[in-house]
Amino acid sequence: MSKIALTPNASGTGTFTIAAPNSNTDRTLTLPDEAGTVVTTGSYVAGITEADIWRLTTSKSGDGDITSGLERVDTYSQGTIGTGMTESSGVFSFPSTGLYLIIATGNFNNGGNDTADLAIQATTNNSTYQTLAIGGVGLNSTTVRGQNVTINALFDVTNISNDKVKFNLSSMGSGTQANADTNTNRTHFTFIRLGDT
Repeated sequence: MSKIALTPNASGTGTFTIAAPNSNTDRTLTLPDEAGTVVTTGSYVAGITEADIWRLTTSKSGDGDITSGLERVDTYSQGTIGTGMTESSGVFSFPSTGLYLIIATGNFNNGGNDTADLAIQATTNNSTYQTLAIGGVGLNSTTVRGQNVTINALFDVTNISNDKVKFNLSSMGSGTQANADTNTNRTHFTFIRLGDT
């Protein structure tokens, strides 16, 4: 028969108490058959605590930042984990510090032989933006709808007041547009918090 042993620390003076919850149900805690250290709420590394997707609802032509026509996905059981991102005039603020995976997908169509670039840009001082990732597509005259470009970046958010991101379109030909839809993710942006900063 296996035994349970409690080993005190001779150098310590504190008392550790195992307290039962207010419950009328019998519970069994099964220990794993391996060595290790018990984690607590103070040291526990949770899984993904933030996951959010936003999309473009109004197609955009021309170069420049995407500043309008954005919504959090809200159809067909798409959901959010955590508080989610906050958006103002195309600038996204983070709900908490941590290391975030940012994925941007642009869906483009054109009326001629054009190109299109999509960029993730970030600031750490709420002012000056730098490009974290950029990708582009070349569109030929037979393209009716839908060439995609997907880019991603890891962004270490240490200050939620100063660390922000936005998305930029460039090299847009005169007949090119970033496609949008209020029910389907065409041009869209994903934010996933992977862990602590």
